[in-house]
Amino acid sequence: MAQFSAHISNQDVKKFNRMVDNLHKYATTEFYDVLQDGASKIVFKAKSRVPVKTGDLRRSIGVDGDKRNIIIKADMNYAGYVEFGTSKQKPKPYFYNSIREGMRLTRSLVNEKLKRVLRWMKQCIISEKRFITC
Repeated sequence: MAQFSAHISNQDVKKFNRMVDNLHKYATTEFYDVLQDGASKIVFKAKSRVPVKTGDLRRSIGVDGDKRNIIIKADMNYAGYVEFGTSKQKPKPYFYNSIREGMRLTRSLVNEKLKRVLRWMKQCIISEKRFITC
């Protein structure tokens, strides 16, 4: 029967913990930046598509939120009527199509960023049976 053993020193544990801390910092800033950038592109698309009569609806389209939530909004009380139409007005979609397109782009950017993070982690985790400094 084959046997093996592994020795993990306190120094190895500290390096691993540092790597995890760095990953957390990276994830909270880098991924948020990608999402914020995606939201800005969605707002730009929606503003370029919205029909303009007075400009109020276009000006009301924006991004709100904090580090945990990003909210894309059109704040005029008639925004839904323009998007979906009424019994007397045909729909003029500007909002949800922009969100769908922007989410596809944002998803691909997040996937690219995630692949970079995973490559970085792979380099950092084990080298020559020892943790390397990241």
